[in-house]
Amino acid sequence: MARTFRAQALEDAFNRDGYLVLPFLAPADVEHLRGVFDRLYPDRRADFESTALNEPEDRHHLEAHRAIAPYVDRVADLFVDHQLVKGFFTCKRGGLPPENRSEVVLHQDLTWSDEPEVRGAIIWSPLVDVDPANGTLEVVPGSHRFHDGHRGLGMPWPFQDVEDSLRANLQPLTLRAGEMVVYDGGLIHCSARNTTAWDRPVVGLGLAHRGHRLIHLRTLDGAQVDTYEVEPDFYREHAHDAPPERWVRTATSAPLVSHRVTTDELADLLQRRTAGPASRG
Repeated sequence: MARTFRAQALEDAFNRDGYLVLPFLAPADVEHLRGVFDRLYPDRRADFESTALNEPEDRHHLEAHRAIAPYVDRVADLFVDHQLVKGFFTCKRGGLPPENRSEVVLHQDLTWSDEPEVRGAIIWSPLVDVDPANGTLEVVPGSHRFHDGHRGLGMPWPFQDVEDSLRANLQPLTLRAGEMVVYDGGLIHCSARNTTAWDRPVVGLGLAHRGHRLIHLRTLDGAQVDTYEVEPDFYREHAHDAPPERWVRTATSAPLVSHRVTTDELADLLQRRTAGPASRG
């Protein structure tokens, strides 16, 4: 398996837990990025905003990436030959009714590297202090090792029948503004509603190993899964639900094989993991 972190202690903790909490942004960086986000979205209307989806009618995702990209240099020495494939903002709006729509459900992120040999990493860094009240990131430690299959658009989620058990094993992460969670894209995670009066903006960076192919998977009919090798610009410019089009290098198709994890299988997976509490460097 390709290595993620240079330091062995960080690599071991990341492989075990699927995430780390580390320092990232200085207070001046936080203030600057908050200003960029406020400029791009001065009149926030949605309960949850994200530039990660590259909506066709919203070109702010390109400006967001350009503003965030220089900050990858802050942590370049932590990683083994990684490149930034996408920088993005997300925000849960504050001051909403208790039953608002800012919750992000249990999920794993889409595959963009040839897992399990090469793993992608995501940096999630809040621009305000976060805790369960304003919708911090919540993770199931060690869950990146539960399932080796690739994850793509339209593909069934293996854990849909055991979400209650997964929720019972969630670990909420309390962070200060400018700290970062670095997590494996296969880690099961979610975030609760923002129940406070204040917005909860976050900056995100998607990282991939340099020199390894980047992929995108999708199924249109639930029977075949298409795997595309794509150019790096794909992640910055491609609209979330659209065909890959001009960014494709190669394409293959294969029967979609899926499995729904049972309660007994999940219990075994949970028992066999060796994850501990939040790993802080």
